[in-house]
Amino acid sequence: MEWFQDAVSWVLVQIVILYSQLGLNVGWTWTLAFVTMALLVTLVLAYPTRRQVEMQRLSWELQPAIKKSYKSYKTDPKKGREVRRTINGKYGFSMAWQLLPTFLSLAIFLALNSVVEGLADDSARGVFTWPQYREYIDQAQQATLAKVPYPIGLQTVGDSPNPWWSAVVILVLLALMIPINATLQRQINGPLASDKWMRRQQRFSLYVQPVVLLMLVVAFNVAVGVMLFQLACDAFSLAIQTWWLRRRPLPVVDTEWLNAIVAEMPEPRGQAELGVNQGHLRAGCRAPGLHHVVVRNADSGTAR
Repeated sequence: MEWFQDAVSWVLVQIVILYSQLGLNVGWTWTLAFVTMALLVTLVLAYPTRRQVEMQRLSWELQPAIKKSYKSYKTDPKKGREVRRTINGKYGFSMAWQLLPTFLSLAIFLALNSVVEGLADDSARGVFTWPQYREYIDQAQQATLAKVPYPIGLQTVGDSPNPWWSAVVILVLLALMIPINATLQRQINGPLASDKWMRRQQRFSLYVQPVVLLMLVVAFNVAVGVMLFQLACDAFSLAIQTWWLRRRPLPVVDTEWLNAIVAEMPEPRGQAELGVNQGHLRAGCRAPGLHHVVVRNADSGTAR
């Protein structure tokens, strides 16, 4: 994925060059560069993220029907696939739109972190290996956020001039990132469903995303600059999607058609047999003249 690192780092360097020409100091140049890059990425992913919101909320609406189709057509998988294809086609559901923004954001996040982290130990990556951009390596190492160098991560705080202060700044960034990311995920998921099983799934996705973000920061030694970038990305995305949802609400699902499809599905085999047995039992109990018959075993004397 070197080409992707080249592309991400090239955009970052061009923004740095732009702000450098304005006469800003090194710290402000790189701070604005990370924030501006976050804004550009958010704008590029604005429409895919909107589609992700639509698909995620649509998936919660369709989940009961999809779940029942698996149970109803357990012995006829082909018919089950046809029914699910019909449901997804009716509402335009696409798994690709649901996952695309997440994969793109993660790819940019990891590529940018690999480039910025390499600036800390002079193992340049991306366009910083090109001769015309080597001068920006020293500039990146001098740039700081609250006196913490941008290439420093949680695992490399010992390399910073003030390790304890660097750890505090990183923890503050984390404390800001997690609630904003959780709020963004809550916006994508939408209101909690009335169904208990679906509500459990929604809460699980809400709690998992911040935990995954925390694990990424620790496992990949995410640099301070990349943490600032991700924080700005989530904040910009939350603002843009909130404005977009207010201006253009999501389409309402035609539940009448969906309920008709669900009504046509046969009852799962186990439930159908249980219903038949219970019906026979109730009919037998109501039958006039039906008496309880006890048959005794001649040998043991036990009743059956």
